[in-house]
Amino acid sequence: MQKAFEKFGRHGRVRFCRGDAERLPFADDAFDVVWSSGSIEYWPNPVDALEELRRVTRPGGQVLVVGPNNPRTSVMKRVADAIMLFYDEEEADRMFTEAGYEEFRHVTMGPSYSPEIAITTVAEVPAEPARPDPEPVGA
Repeated sequence: MQKAFEKFGRHGRVRFCRGDAERLPFADDAFDVVWSSGSIEYWPNPVDALEELRRVTRPGGQVLVVGPNNPRTSVMKRVADAIMLFYDEEEADRMFTEAGYEEFRHVTMGPSYSPEIAITTVAEVPAEPARPDPEPVGA
């Protein structure tokens, strides 16, 4: 965080907060867009954290998550899995679906020598379901 303070200052338009991705210190529906880059691979429970990102994003808002794409070679896959979470589009589909997202899309990206090194998922936070009319009391 010290580097962030050096770049943006401690008191300005950008506010920094250290916390746990599974227990964010923000109110429900606090943000229009939530962006996480380079952290999903360290979350102990990615589905729980994705649910938490959904909780703090207003209905109809977006959650954008950038993480490392699964390596294609078996040797690199074993190395990657020993270090942190690497996942592919199929695993991203599972995690985002389990976390309650209904609409999302994935894009792989990276430098020209490794154009699929990262996977970015943009997910739409479902609009709130319609609330049923209250039942009449008495007749």
